[in-house]
Amino acid sequence: REGHLWRIEAGAETFHAAMTINAAGPQVGELLGIAHAPKPATLRKVRGSHIVVPRLHDDPRALFLQLPDGRVCFAIPWQHAFTLIGTTDSEEEVDADPPQISEAEITYLLDAANRHFRRQLSRDDVVWTFAGVRMLADDGNGKAEAATRGYRFELDRGSDHHSAPLLSVLGGKITTHRTLAEAALERLGLMDNAGWTATAPLPGGDFQPDGLDEADNLAPLEQEIHAQAQNLSRATIHRLARAYGT
Repeated sequence: REGHLWRIEAGAETFHAAMTINAAGPQVGELLGIAHAPKPATLRKVRGSHIVVPRLHDDPRALFLQLPDGRVCFAIPWQHAFTLIGTTDSEEEVDADPPQISEAEITYLLDAANRHFRRQLSRDDVVWTFAGVRMLADDGNGKAEAATRGYRFELDRGSDHHSAPLLSVLGGKITTHRTLAEAALERLGLMDNAGWTATAPLPGGDFQPDGLDEADNLAPLEQEIHAQAQNLSRATIHRLARAYGT
């Protein structure tokens, strides 16, 4: 921090910014340390893990599964042929790089699915796993699953309260990323037209999604992709269209 500007050194490049948003997720505390900014005492790292299994049901909707321990899991149709099951809440080994699901978590998620679906799963049915670490804004709850999934902003203006601002995002989740980003800009006074992101398509998203959820037919966008790259399989075309759009 140099007065009213931030100096950011990235390899051989140096950048200057009037303000910085710290949206580093689980590394938000580390970035605060690099910036020599005060670190909140209410940071909590939690690992969430998921498994992917062959498709369990034909319903195109996501299902929420109520579990005996009071938690809920979800089962989401994924890539037409699979079901994504998650998530867990673990505070063990959250600093592993990359994050890894544990065998206990795999068993937990398999048991969750077996309580609700006729088809019973075993360890051999797991075709893929993944895990991620998120930073929660600790609200004092003892268990990780009870901690809030909301977000909080911490604004630092330096010891003189007039230096270049650093806005840190604590907490949040992927399903609220758009409104969180909008709120962050509003906090810094950068939103001239509040709420505009609700109707603005993401890059590649300006197309009609009709038919994208149909496994047996190609939607109009998928037909365009097929015409340009006829060597791609139908599964790959489905994946590209849903993930990247145009």
